[in-house]
Amino acid sequence: MGDGTSRLPVSPMHGATRSPTASSCFTAVPSAPGGGGRGGARPQPALAHHLRDGQLDPDHISEKDFARHLPHPAMPDVDLLWRTGGEQRTSNFLPWQAAYAELYFTPDSWPDIDRRHLWHAITEYSRRQRRHGAAPTPPSTTTSVS
Repeated sequence: MGDGTSRLPVSPMHGATRSPTASSCFTAVPSAPGGGGRGGARPQPALAHHLRDGQLDPDHISEKDFARHLPHPAMPDVDLLWRTGGEQRTSNFLPWQAAYAELYFTPDSWPDIDRRHLWHAITEYSRRQRRHGAAPTPPSTTTSVS
């Protein structure tokens, strides 16, 4: 998301993006260089105004209250955050929505990405155990005694 999305190459992912409100199992949200911004800080002024005006109780602000004030409140949480270009950081890209995202890094630059890269990323993602912040289940160490 950001001001540079119109400069992104369309051909590698043409047809892969869907509206976040559409009933699909795949939503792609491309980000342009510098497009991550400070999206996590944007809800603060709106929340502060609602608190000041008495529309929200400061002792009962929920995650839903916070999320409702994000720049794109209808967008689903990120499942897979794919960073291209050899960088291994998220650059503050959708910090709230990507809190429990699986991270995937590739040295390939965005203009070089094609369906094979997409397939590899999805295959890698499918091998992962999604826990959404929960601790991994330790392997069973009990032994049966006969």
